[in-house]
Amino acid sequence: MPMTRRGLVQLAAAAPFFATRPMLGATDDLLRSQMRRSAGLLGLPGFIAGVVRDGRLSFVQADGFADLESQTPMRQDHIFYLASLTKTFSAVMMMQLVQEKKISLDDYVLDYPFLSLGLTPDRLVDPEVKLKHILSHSSQGKPGDNFVYSGSRYNFVYGVFEKLSGNTNHYLACAQEFRQRVEEPLGMTSTLAGYPADIKDRRIARIATPYFLDAAHPTATRDGGASGATTLFPSTGLLSTVDDLSKYMTALDENALLSSESYARLTTPYTLNDGRLSPYGLGWSTQTIGGHALHWHYGYGDSYSALLVRVPEKKTSFIFLSNTGAASAPFLLGYGNLLTSPFAVAFLDSVLPGLLSSADRDFSEMFLLRYTEAAFGRHPGEAKSLLRRLCSTAPARFQKSDGATIHLLSELSDPAFSKEMDSLAEAYREAGAFCPETSLAIADYYGKTGKVAKRDVILRQIADRTGYGEERATRDACVRLGTELLRSGKTEEGRKYLWMAARYAKTSGESIEAQERIVRSLKL
Repeated sequence: MPMTRRGLVQLAAAAPFFATRPMLGATDDLLRSQMRRSAGLLGLPGFIAGVVRDGRLSFVQADGFADLESQTPMRQDHIFYLASLTKTFSAVMMMQLVQEKKISLDDYVLDYPFLSLGLTPDRLVDPEVKLKHILSHSSQGKPGDNFVYSGSRYNFVYGVFEKLSGNTNHYLACAQEFRQRVEEPLGMTSTLAGYPADIKDRRIARIATPYFLDAAHPTATRDGGASGATTLFPSTGLLSTVDDLSKYMTALDENALLSSESYARLTTPYTLNDGRLSPYGLGWSTQTIGGHALHWHYGYGDSYSALLVRVPEKKTSFIFLSNTGAASAPFLLGYGNLLTSPFAVAFLDSVLPGLLSSADRDFSEMFLLRYTEAAFGRHPGEAKSLLRRLCSTAPARFQKSDGATIHLLSELSDPAFSKEMDSLAEAYREAGAFCPETSLAIADYYGKTGKVAKRDVILRQIADRTGYGEERATRDACVRLGTELLRSGKTEEGRKYLWMAARYAKTSGESIEAQERIVRSLKL
C-alpha cells in the first residue's frame, strides 16, 4: 500500500542516515560512503552490501529499513529476493551434471521434457536449440547467432532437472536439485527456494519487505504480491541473505561446487557462430576491465534488486541486495556493462584502486541521475551535463558498441548528441550484433530527432529478423512499421507486419486485450 504521511516523514529522516552514519577503517570507509550516497540519491528504502575476501565475509553494510511502515532497521540476517541471481545457481547445477557425465551442453533442449512444461514449439522457434544456447542467451534467431538476454527463456532448461531427478510434481524438481546440490552441502540455512508456502516458516519474518519505487510509484509502495512467488524456476525464485551468499562465493573460490575447469567454462565469454565473443558466459556475465577478469550477475524485479561481482584473481566478491527495483533499474545491466552501476564502481574502487578513471565514475553517475530525473523529477539536467562532459573527456566511449549508452541517448532524444548516436550506431552495426531492444532504441532516437527515413529503415530491419518474436521490441517494431505503411497507403504490406505482431503477442503470452488491439488496427 502507498506510504502514509508519517511514513514519508520517516523516510525523509532516513536520508541523513544514509549520508552521515559513522564509518570505520580506510578503504571500507570510502566504500560505505559511496554506497550510502548512491542509495540516498535513489531513495532506496534499504540495502545490504557485503564483501567476501579469502573465504571470509569481511565487510557488511546494512543501511535503511527492511520495512518502512514499522521502521524496522535493516539487519545482516534479513532475507532478500534474488531474482536473476538464481541463474548463476542453475548454471552451476547444470555444470555439475556435465561433470557427472549425465548431460552434455550440446544436448538439444528437446531431448528433455518441454511440451509437458507448457513451453510450446512456437516459443522454441528452432528445434536445433541446445542447452548451451539457453544458458548463453543465444537461443533466439538462428541458435548461437546473437546474445539477447532473456530471463524467461532460461526456464527452458527446467526439463533437465525434471528428467534427471525423476520429480514430476508441479515444478518441484529445480528446488529439489538445489537443495541437494547447493543448499545442504554449503549449509545455506537462510536461502529459500521460493517464498515459503508454509506460513509457519519462521524465516518469513526475516524477509525484507519489497517496495515499488519508479515513475509509477514515486514514493516507496509495498509490493503485496511478491509473496505469491512460491516456485523456484531456473531463471528466478531464490531468496537469500548476505551470509549465505558469502558461503556461495567462497565455495566457487575454493572449487567446492565445481572444478576449476568447469567454473572457467561457465565464466568464459561464449563464442557465437561467427566467432564474436559474447559479454556472457553460461549463467554469468563476464567482462575484462583493465586486464582484470570480472564475473558478475544482476537481479532485477519490480520491487527488488541484487548484484554479485567476483574478482577471482583476488578471491574477492561483492554482494549487494536491496528491497526495491530502483537499485537495478537505472543501470541496464542486461546489456553487459558492469560500469553503469555506481554500486559496482564503488566496490571496484575499493578492491582494485586506481583501475577506474573519473570518466568511469561520471559514466555510472550519469545513469543514476538520469533515472532519478525521469522517475522522480529530481536532479533535472544533471545527467545531460555529465553526458556533455563525457563527450569531451572520453569520446572513445561513443566509438564502441554499448547498448546501455545507446538507450540513454535514445531516452534523452537530444539532437545535440546526434554525432555520438551515429558513432554508437555504427559501432553496433560493425560489431555484427543484433538485439531488438538496442536497434529499436536507435530507431526511436532518429524518429524523435526528425530522421524519419533512418528510423523506418531500422524498424524494417528489426521486423524482418525471424526468430526474435518473443522480444517486445520486435512486436513494437512490427506495429509501428505496419501502422506507418497503412498510413502511406501500402495496405497489404502494412497488414502483414501488424499480423506478425499479433502472432508474436500470442506466442509471448500477452493478454487477449493486447492481441485484440493489434488485430483491430488491421481494420481500415
